[in-house]
Amino acid sequence: MNLKMLIIGPPRSGTSMITRVLYYSGITVGGEFEGPNPYSKISVFEDIQLRAVVWSMRDALLADMHRREYRNTPERIAMLSRAVEAYSYEAFKLPNILHAWPTWKEAIPTETIIVLVHRDADLIVKSMKRVYKGRQGQDLLAFVRWCEERMDQIRSEMTHVIDVNYQDFLTGEGQEEVRRKFLEYFPDRPLDFNTLVRKVA
Repeated sequence: MNLKMLIIGPPRSGTSMITRVLYYSGITVGGEFEGPNPYSKISVFEDIQLRAVVWSMRDALLADMHRREYRNTPERIAMLSRAVEAYSYEAFKLPNILHAWPTWKEAIPTETIIVLVHRDADLIVKSMKRVYKGRQGQDLLAFVRWCEERMDQIRSEMTHVIDVNYQDFLTGEGQEEVRRKFLEYFPDRPLDFNTLVRKVA
């Protein structure tokens, strides 16, 4: 197993941008990616094979999301553990990790690095309304707040956590601190975030 890092955040929080920057820094984030789709003009950099395993639980995930609870089961843990063990890349990004976190926590090593991407909640809601065009039937602000609560939970449960504020990262503020944290885990990578942000933004 090569998986060292999970990149997590609410939808439209900037996880794809952060993942692209890491990809161009030489960190492997998957093998095959989906191209542009109705929700993104560029690849969202989510490994298709591992994402398919997560989405095989789609009906249960959606039901659990709307109840704001998630039923962890040995079957889910076993399925995800096998998929993580077979994953041959260093990082994986998927917003749905937030919803299925109890299963992920059991399926990944305790030393896994967790990258939590956050952005102003009102900006996330505005982006979701623009991109999804009313397809989200739930209270979007309440959903984003739930995501933030789940991220707080992850911070309290995992040892290796890197917080990335998307707005600060784009403007350059806080980039050096984030770079320093990544270098602790990937000291041999050319993490020139300032140049890469201009390249991929």
